Amino acid sequence: MPAPGPRVDPDVLTVIASACRDHERLRFDYRTHSGSDSRRDVEPHALVNLGRRWYLVAWDRGREAWRSFRVDRLARPAATGVRASPRALPAADPVAYVEQSLAGAFS
Repeated sequence: MPAPGPRVDPDVLTVIASACRDHERLRFDYRTHSGSDSRRDVEPHALVNLGRRWYLVAWDRGREAWRSFRVDRLARPAATGVRASPRALPAADPVAYVEQSLAGAFS
């Protein structure tokens, strides 16, 4: 039987899902695969569950690019109260974006 994926606090998912629904900018701390820490300010687009992991698809305002973030590496997400106009995703849908991102197509 395959091992379960990383656990994610349901409150974190609620904050992120609400920000996606309301097109509200989100800030959080993020730890990369290599262990680097950064503070992110994003315009959230969608939550995706893929391969037993949760991903946030968002426009990263600091890097001026689309990114997918593993939600289990995200800490202290907070909505900013600032609304953002939805942007066009560079893929057919959020799942396709995460799949392409994981394959390195958007690196």
